[in-house]
Amino acid sequence: MQAFETEVNRIARFQTEYAVDKDLLQLSTISDGLTPFQRSQAVLDLQRRLYLLKESSPFIEETIAMIPAIKGSVVSKTFELRIDTALWNGLRSDRQMIGPFNYWDNALYLTLTHPRINLESDKEPSFLLAVKMNKHTIEKMLSDLHIYPDSQSLLISLHSGALLSGNEEVWQMSDMESKLALQSKLRQEAEGKVIHDDWDVGQSEYFVSAAKSDELGVMLLTYVPNEQVLGPTKVYLFWFWSISALSFVIVLLFSLSIYRFIHRPLLKLVSAFRQVERGEINTAIDINHTAKNEFGYLYNRFNLMVNELRTLIEEVYEQRIRSQQSELKRLQSQINPHFLYNSLFVLYQLIELNDNRNALRFAKYLGGFFQYITRDSKEEVVLSREVEQAKAYTEIQKMCYGHRLHVEFGELPEQEGNLVVPRIIIQPVIENAFKYAFEHMVSGGKLSLQFKVEDDLCVIVVQDNGEKLDDSLLARLQKETSDDYADPMELSGLINVHRRLRIRYGAPGGLRFSRSGWGGLCVEIIIKREKER
Repeated sequence: MQAFETEVNRIARFQTEYAVDKDLLQLSTISDGLTPFQRSQAVLDLQRRLYLLKESSPFIEETIAMIPAIKGSVVSKTFELRIDTALWNGLRSDRQMIGPFNYWDNALYLTLTHPRINLESDKEPSFLLAVKMNKHTIEKMLSDLHIYPDSQSLLISLHSGALLSGNEEVWQMSDMESKLALQSKLRQEAEGKVIHDDWDVGQSEYFVSAAKSDELGVMLLTYVPNEQVLGPTKVYLFWFWSISALSFVIVLLFSLSIYRFIHRPLLKLVSAFRQVERGEINTAIDINHTAKNEFGYLYNRFNLMVNELRTLIEEVYEQRIRSQQSELKRLQSQINPHFLYNSLFVLYQLIELNDNRNALRFAKYLGGFFQYITRDSKEEVVLSREVEQAKAYTEIQKMCYGHRLHVEFGELPEQEGNLVVPRIIIQPVIENAFKYAFEHMVSGGKLSLQFKVEDDLCVIVVQDNGEKLDDSLLARLQKETSDDYADPMELSGLINVHRRLRIRYGAPGGLRFSRSGWGGLCVEIIIKREKER
């Protein structure tokens, strides 16, 4: 279609150039002023040029110049002293126009008049230059598109549906509704785009490809019987379904074998791994002794791995218990000399102040307290007894501070009294408050010890109103009690308590530091409610 458009446009340009030919203009306008020789010479020159135009393209069958002034028609090879009235009237009518073509007497013409007037105007043109398209060449062009024996090609009008070239008999067999539907679909497509569709012609079905040219007002159809396109595939239809069925059976058998020999044993192995993941260390896979494949080897190695893992876990667990016990004893041993040092320092102060009465009372309390520390070999006590010793220590300190200190000691909930806790976990916290919060305080010291229950935790809250706590000190205490903090070389009383609680209970046991409502330090002693003694 593109080649046909190009050729028609080239012919139309040549035709326009011939419209200003000197001889043609003389014959059509001033022929009466020419001598017979001049007229004959002009006719011969025009005839020669028309012949050159005809021979310039295989798509041109004939070129004709009809000139009313000389009452004749100049053809590429002849000169007629008459004008074919029917042809003249037919080419002047626009009722048969198809794009640039004039379709008359089953032939295509490219026409040009001078002057360019409406073809339906009553005014007669001075000449009419017509180029008759070579129908045989167009049909040869169409036949070159045939790739199947019974395929056909048609060139039809895009608007009227009239057949311009091709098999007239086949075109007439198609019903008008199919023609109009095909044309309508083609008009909706983008210009120059090729579409494909099915088309019923008579009793046969055809596969159709179509392309249009809005410039020429024509549509090019190439169609081939579906039987010729799809017929060879029917030969292989039986083999296709047979091979498909056989392939399905093979795939099914292969899938069953994969499931039996790979998937099912693999699921068994994965299930055993998941049991180990859940902590079921006693898991073992039953090995079929008749099976000597790769999975039998994997099952055997899995059982050996689980046995070895169980042994290692028992060894690590025992080692961890021994390590915790050793660490707990080490930390416990550090409490006694630490408290002894501070207690002797308090007794020294009382003697230095000549407060013999309070010194005697202090020595009595101190004796009972050390009896609690040294004579009881148990590393753990019930919480009620630990609270009693903390109260005794507080009474000892109140003797030293007198009116400078107000202590508020909350009641221990009855259900929490039998909780088993490490010894000496409250006294070092209270001792820290006396040493750092109240040491230089003249009056107004406040100390509070309260108890609260949070889910499975028992929390002992110790607060003071000391004035020396700054943000850096609080941050250091919080850092030293964090899980990612390395063990310090020397443990203070608070860090000692935190370490022992963390070893005994794990997270979240230990100490938690914050600022109290009075502006001093707030220490929360966190104990897990595990068991009662």
